Amino acid sequence: MEGLGVKEYGSKELEEDLKEPEEEEPSRLRAAVEVLEIEILIKDRRKEKIKISGELTPEDQEEIRRCVQENIDVFAWSAADMPGVDADVACHRLNLDPKVRPIQQKKRAIASKMARPIREEVEKLLQEGFISANRYLEWVSNVVMVKKGEGKWRMCIDFSLLNKACPKDCYPLPRIDALVDSAICFSLMSLLDAFSGYHQIRMHPPDVKDVTFRHGGWVL
Repeated sequence: MEGLGVKEYGSKELEEDLKEPEEEEPSRLRAAVEVLEIEILIKDRRKEKIKISGELTPEDQEEIRRCVQENIDVFAWSAADMPGVDADVACHRLNLDPKVRPIQQKKRAIASKMARPIREEVEKLLQEGFISANRYLEWVSNVVMVKKGEGKWRMCIDFSLLNKACPKDCYPLPRIDALVDSAICFSLMSLLDAFSGYHQIRMHPPDVKDVTFRHGGWVL
């Protein structure tokens, strides 16, 4: 066979030659983008900082600074800067099934290492006016502590039973691949992150009593 200019294959050689060439996967690692901090003057004369990409041109950097400065009332660095969404515009309503019997979860034991983070979070929420003490309640949920990546604790509320009593909305979530495809033809992409977004939309007043939770001897 070799005399005819045809290579004689063994089984392993044949298997190797029939393999499709592997495309080199592009490295997913990129050098960290330089981040710049720009000072913004707030209404009460205090200064806050915003972070922008160092890859932007000086003109784009100045345009962003000017845009934030001119629209400072829609940006927040603390709860004091966040008036929230007017209830006449939008409020969160619970679609509770009236046939479901209200449930007060049994009080759970809290590990001593979690007591302080819970107390600090509750005190902060009380001070910022996001929660208040309540009485004569039907639905009561427990606190659940979730450890974050950096080792700190995040306080959550176990609304699992309350969620089961609310029929699900058939609202489709956007597909990530469609969102990525829609951004392909643009050279810049901007993202907005709502400050403490969970607390920006108020509860419908009649539904406030149903989203309460226990903390020590308090129901909030």
